[in-house]
Amino acid sequence: MRRFFAIVVTCACLVACTTSKKGKIGSEKVPEIAGTWYENDKKEAPCYIVQNDRDLVFLSGKETSNGFFKSSVEVLAKDWGRNAILSSDHQTLKWADRTWTKATFPYPNISGTWYENGETAKQINITQNNTKLVMDNGSQKLNGYFYTTNAIYSLENNNYGTYNPKKGTITWGTKVWMRKGN
Repeated sequence: MRRFFAIVVTCACLVACTTSKKGKIGSEKVPEIAGTWYENDKKEAPCYIVQNDRDLVFLSGKETSNGFFKSSVEVLAKDWGRNAILSSDHQTLKWADRTWTKATFPYPNISGTWYENGETAKQINITQNNTKLVMDNGSQKLNGYFYTTNAIYSLENNNYGTYNPKKGTITWGTKVWMRKGN
């Protein structure tokens, strides 16, 4: 849990320091590559990509790097000083010294009504399409996505949540969303 928390805090700091270019390079739209990846096909060596439009954060073991799309098929991990080429199906990233393969596994379904800190007056409705989420509290809609099976990134407010299926909660810093209201 400490390692996951450190990853989330590191990602929050890194993504907050990048500037968004609205998902395009010239007229090219960048693909969505956020999520869990495996280095050299090893499931015991997961890597993660957090994405906000064309800005990226790469995590591999204890190494972290800010980055971005150089084109719709090439990314740069600035802090590592490395480029990678994305396959046409967006399932493989080829670095000079390693290959990352996109993990495929089912994500939990968290669609439905949630309550901030259990208060029925603070209702949030979540709609979900695979990893993509829309979280609507009645006055604001936030887009987000799962980047691991229990970690959520909210794009508009650059926030990270942790989903706990046993407790039926999503924790966003000091706020906790629950399935049941008081």
